Amino acid sequence: MRGFRLLTTRTAVTVMAALVLAAGICAAQVEIVRPEAGVTLSGSFHVIARTGSDDVQGIHARVGERPWVAMYHAEDGTWRAQIDGALAPNGETQIRLQQWPVGDDSAAAIDVTLDNPLQHYWGNIHSHTSVSDGRMTPDDAYAYARDIAGMDFFTLADHLEHVEPAEWRETVRAATLTTEDGSFVALTGLEWTKGVGHMCVYDPAGHVWPKELEDFYTFAPGNCAVAKFNHPGWRDTNFDEFAYSAEGDSAIQLIEVRGDSEMQWYIQALDRGWHIAPDGSDDTHRERWGTSGRWTVALAPGLSRDTMLHALKSRRCYSTRDRNCRLSFALNGAVMGEVVDEPVTTAVITVEIDEPDEDDLIERIELFADGEIIRTDEPGSASRLWALTLTPDPGAHYYFVKVTQADGDVLYSAPIWITTPES
Repeated sequence: MRGFRLLTTRTAVTVMAALVLAAGICAAQVEIVRPEAGVTLSGSFHVIARTGSDDVQGIHARVGERPWVAMYHAEDGTWRAQIDGALAPNGETQIRLQQWPVGDDSAAAIDVTLDNPLQHYWGNIHSHTSVSDGRMTPDDAYAYARDIAGMDFFTLADHLEHVEPAEWRETVRAATLTTEDGSFVALTGLEWTKGVGHMCVYDPAGHVWPKELEDFYTFAPGNCAVAKFNHPGWRDTNFDEFAYSAEGDSAIQLIEVRGDSEMQWYIQALDRGWHIAPDGSDDTHRERWGTSGRWTVALAPGLSRDTMLHALKSRRCYSTRDRNCRLSFALNGAVMGEVVDEPVTTAVITVEIDEPDEDDLIERIELFADGEIIRTDEPGSASRLWALTLTPDPGAHYYFVKVTQADGDVLYSAPIWITTPES
């Protein structure tokens, strides 16, 4: 009986302590003082909070899905942190707080909108190492892309059929250690390699994928962030002539377009209903990661893993053979990659090209509508702002531009999709 009484006493003490702790937690309500709910933010901003208890050990803040940031306890009793909003994707999001100890009323959230100007970031998102059929290691490739090629973002995509679990963990580790927000972003990827075609998947949940194309389309939406058609037409790989799949269209955002032969496959896929953007990656298998003259440029507010994946997923990118030429393409304010939901009766199109090398002249700009060239501009200058107004026929349309420089370098923009109603 003595042992039974001792156990009961200990249990009672434990229960009492839990009740006291819970009471303290419930009293410690956290509140966001700044910014106010519903505001639009840009750049870096301060988050200020206060809590209803002096016993709080710490508070963390985050915007969107960015990492948590530890807040510091200021002399006036508030908790504060500075957050760089450009490292999160633009648009509606949340600022969330979580205090410690955790309990009722220990978390808070407000809705805000991030609106930062888009910057141009150069990357290569299809490369290989000795993990599959290339050379060197993931550490070597990420370091080369960062330090020698000077890439802003880079992805390895070794053939998943050759990747062992330990090798996949090594690739993820190398990407994580190499990434530094604002400086260099290393993403993870794999290449699905079948007779019908090859595809890259980015930020995949794992390295084991189904074998059939239709199963890939079904599997991909829940198991990767972004997917891409690779080198269409190579060795007769054409993804069943790009037969449309609604499931596939929800998962695949990109297609390699590095010349006019691949552009024709790009147009065929667009004509069949796919919503995809051109990518210029070089499929490097050796020590040339990011230096072979083919790149993808992503338009994003800042350089982070979140913004790069979001830009690619939003098709906000273009393919280029020029290392520093900035291309912007808009229709009624919508930027490349967007599907305009509101009906469009008049299309105001702007093409802006900014080439820092004054001798690198633009030979020709071609505006495509539904796969056909409808307007041409021949500026003969390094940079150009071209604006024109169109009155589209009723129906669904897509537009994109191709830019050819005098030295033969070519840029292909992502499309913008619109619908014009019957008059």
